[in-house]
Amino acid sequence: MLSNEEKEAYRRKIRQELEEQEKERLEELTKKPPLEPTAEPAFPITSDRVPAISSSAPAPFNGLSHQNWAEIEKIKRDTEEAWYSQNPDYVKYSDRHGNKKWIHRKQYEQKKAQENIRRTAEVKRRKKIYRNLILSGVVIMALLVVIIHYMLPHYGCAAYVNSNIDGAAIFIDGKRTAFDTDALVTTLTPGAHQISVYKPGYTTGFQDIFAAKGDTITVEINLEIDPQYAEIAAGRRPDTTIEENKTPIYIPGSAPKPEYVVDRERTSMVISTNISDVVVKMDGKPTSYEVNRLLQSVPPGSHIVELVKAGYRSEPAYAIINLQKGGAAQYLTFEMIRESALVLTIRTEPVDGDIFLDNILMGHGECIREFQLPGRFTVSFGKVRGFRSPDDITVQISEREPSVSTVGRYYPIIEIAFSLGQNGQIVKNNVKEVRTGYYYPNTGPVPAEETGPALQKLDAYNIYVYEMGYAFAHRNPPGGDFVEIVFDLPENFNQNKILYLTLRGLASNKNYLFNLTKSTDIAVEINGKVVVNHHTPINNLDRQEPLGGDSWPISDFLKMGENRILVRTTDDNKCYYYLHALELK
Repeated sequence: MLSNEEKEAYRRKIRQELEEQEKERLEELTKKPPLEPTAEPAFPITSDRVPAISSSAPAPFNGLSHQNWAEIEKIKRDTEEAWYSQNPDYVKYSDRHGNKKWIHRKQYEQKKAQENIRRTAEVKRRKKIYRNLILSGVVIMALLVVIIHYMLPHYGCAAYVNSNIDGAAIFIDGKRTAFDTDALVTTLTPGAHQISVYKPGYTTGFQDIFAAKGDTITVEINLEIDPQYAEIAAGRRPDTTIEENKTPIYIPGSAPKPEYVVDRERTSMVISTNISDVVVKMDGKPTSYEVNRLLQSVPPGSHIVELVKAGYRSEPAYAIINLQKGGAAQYLTFEMIRESALVLTIRTEPVDGDIFLDNILMGHGECIREFQLPGRFTVSFGKVRGFRSPDDITVQISEREPSVSTVGRYYPIIEIAFSLGQNGQIVKNNVKEVRTGYYYPNTGPVPAEETGPALQKLDAYNIYVYEMGYAFAHRNPPGGDFVEIVFDLPENFNQNKILYLTLRGLASNKNYLFNLTKSTDIAVEINGKVVVNHHTPINNLDRQEPLGGDSWPISDFLKMGENRILVRTTDDNKCYYYLHALELK
């Protein structure tokens, strides 16, 4: 134990060496600022009795005990803290590793400047890393896009449409595309389509296709020269340029009047379009001319030609042609564009389900689809939990029926049941009430708690059952036990589907008292009507057969709303019947 004088001597010695050491350090700091934080000062305090102060010095030193050495260490720490705290030129500094130490204010400012430089360099380094990461991410994403586009299957589809005639217009479902043969048509959607190729002077070619998701198919459509077009095919295509200042103003619904007629004699012309069943109007009057064929003996002169079809508009709306007697065939080209599309509307009731058109998902709950051409389609529906999916429907839209609506009706799956649980409790599924009691033909079912079937446990099967037998031993007839369930059928119950009643029970050879006949006989009634009478259950308890399942179709006995199913023993029953469950599916 150190005395107060010894403690004070230690303190003076420590303060003196601190002043000398910090003075030397300040001189070195003024000459050249250190680049790294200085190490924690060590103070070699020397005296005849005072050993050098070091945090790692051994405990027994120069004859000092462990207790004295610990006391000297505490004096050193307290003296250093007091000396630095009282000196305003020193501050406590925490380096980047979390170590705290006292340093001179000048050195502190130098370290702060170094830290700022290091922090700025670190920020620049991180920005460079982030920039490289972003650039690498962009490159990787671009590569993924290329891989997905060229190597993985697409959800869309495409078709290579090739022909022996270059520059023929390509139509999909009667609608002009932006492509001419030979070309890759990328605007194709999955499903069935009709692709047609047309070029003036050649017969129009058609081909029906079916494209699935991601498919790229090849379509070859070859065109043939019409024999009547020999002159055109030979390369002598007439000039069909309309004279300047000869285009009249078109008023929708009526063609403008022709400016002049040269002669009533006729010549030849060709009217080309993407749809064949159109009406050709010349000078505002319907004609019997056909399109896509050579028309001979057309009156010479200037004519205004229109194409008319219900639900379509022509592009252009009309054309002016100048015909000369004996001249080469003149060409006119129109595109018929549907204005009022063919519409197919599909809904599901009473719940929303997936709607498929030719096995392609089109919507959920409701689907409205427009078509440019007539067609026949198969509509199917997805699964909805708790409901039976509608059957597939075949629909057809046509010019006569441009708008077709259909409904897919979901019907609830009927699952009604009661059973006896592991502890003999009644387990109900969509059952409102379970009643037990006795039955007489003249009174019908009479609910009763004291009389009626008894609750028993069949140890061999580890289940609880209703033991059903006679009602009153002293009566003749004794009557019978019954079990009745009450349940509701929903209004949208599908009466076209057959429902089956199944009884999970066992006959037995356990006779009534003073009776030797081995006969188990039960009856089933639904809503007061007898479904089955004098039925012997399939399986028998005494033969150790599995729990039976006697089943009957009962759809004709059911009704929407409340229903009652009653199971009872008959007057001919002489052995007990054990009922475990009743199911309706």
